[in-house]
Amino acid sequence: MPCQTLKYTVLISAALTLASPASAEAQLWSEAGLRYRPGKAWALGAQQQLRFDQDLSRLGNIISDLTLAWRPKKWLRLGIGYRYEWESSKKDERRTAQRGLLQAQLKKRLAIASFSYRLRLQQTAKERQSGIQTTPALRHRLSVSYAPKTLVTPSLAAELYTRFVGAAPTIWHKLRLTAAAGHALDKTNEIEVFLRLQIPLADPADPVEQILGLAYRYTIKS
Repeated sequence: MPCQTLKYTVLISAALTLASPASAEAQLWSEAGLRYRPGKAWALGAQQQLRFDQDLSRLGNIISDLTLAWRPKKWLRLGIGYRYEWESSKKDERRTAQRGLLQAQLKKRLAIASFSYRLRLQQTAKERQSGIQTTPALRHRLSVSYAPKTLVTPSLAAELYTRFVGAAPTIWHKLRLTAAAGHALDKTNEIEVFLRLQIPLADPADPVEQILGLAYRYTIKS
């Protein structure tokens, strides 16, 4: 899909959301995370998430994540991850899903802003009535944050999901837009609040997800 067509798709989706409240769904995502740094170049992470959907009336997802990150250069981060998830289907049936990922992130600080680009390759295996459904995907994320240390650190991010059909990533699946504000309570405790829009691109009939997120992270230093 050409970039111009994608831009118009996003604009139309946003306009439909404003014009029709029924096309949007409110969600609440909460996360508690633990991070351990055995050295300057390595980081281990564990996160537990609860996601409430259908206008906060249902616990839709229970998610457990494990991650390992390596920073060989100041501007480069490489990582792997694993996710185990319980999710509710449209018929409120509880099913499981697993996901593995590989990712690379480039980061650069310019003046008072820090810019980053992350490329993630992931594969998800979901339990269905017909069996296990496997879906590979690519995710491209651009983000910018206020670099100097202040009481609150604001950031903006845009992430495009693509899914594979055959051997090529040919489906524009969804677009994720996020505005966040983080605050370090001390050297080990951090909290973050974010607002997020997830705009469907593959199926215009899907609702736009309007998400309020709350996250807490604790860092163990060697």
